[in-house]
Amino acid sequence: MVQEVLAQSQSLWQQGNQAGALALVRGVMVRLEQTPEADGAQLAAAVREFVRMALATGRAAEALALLVQLEPRLSQVADIWALRGNTAQRLGLHPQAVHAYLQALTLQPGQARWLLGAAVSLAAQGQTVPAADLAQQAGRAGYLPADVANYLQQLGVVMRTP
Repeated sequence: MVQEVLAQSQSLWQQGNQAGALALVRGVMVRLEQTPEADGAQLAAAVREFVRMALATGRAAEALALLVQLEPRLSQVADIWALRGNTAQRLGLHPQAVHAYLQALTLQPGQARWLLGAAVSLAAQGQTVPAADLAQQAGRAGYLPADVANYLQQLGVVMRTP
């Protein structure tokens, strides 16, 4: 049922009915949230879709509030933590972003994008040494785009050569 609702919401989105799409996803999330025995994977799928839509429509604060509210139900879902990190980062809430990315990495170590997300937020706070360490871990994991490396350098992160 959840997948059908998500497919329907994506169809509405593609037709330009963003409000309708968001309302559908919000409705399924409310139903799942009010059902304690509901499948956590279904709730996580609905949350992912809602956050994607909310970010696309400039509602990052609303997305972050939802992610914080649902933390007790989704605390063991690594990519939900990473979404929370990305959302907090978009809002300039770098300490929250670092915390969320590190939680994601605790659950699923070595994810290069999450390492870089944490590195960027650490660098934005002036914590350039730990930012360099995380960025280099991301590079060793095979993901350190030149534009992100340049951005980190602009923030004062000194990358050691391997």
